Amino acid sequence: MTMDGFKEKAQCIIDQYSNFYVSNVDMCVNGELTKGENIGDNGGLRESFRAYRKYIEGRGEEEKRLPGLEELTPNQLFFLGYANVILCT
Repeated sequence: MTMDGFKEKAQCIIDQYSNFYVSNVDMCVNGELTKGENIGDNGGLRESFRAYRKYIEGRGEEEKRLPGLEELTPNQLFFLGYANVILCT
């Protein structure tokens, strides 16, 4: 990827995170200031999801649905788990 391509993709992350509102300080995230961490977090999430899907592929079947949460797919639960970690830190 060229530097221009990287900057274009980084700007997308900057714009996305700059729209996140933090109510307890009554302001939005500074996406430019946090872009390195945000890019790293997104890359880590992407790779961990790929690893999870590879694990499932190796098993040859999806995981069983959780009691009480049968309407959610294992993929949806993966991302809910990630969201829970983010919200609780």
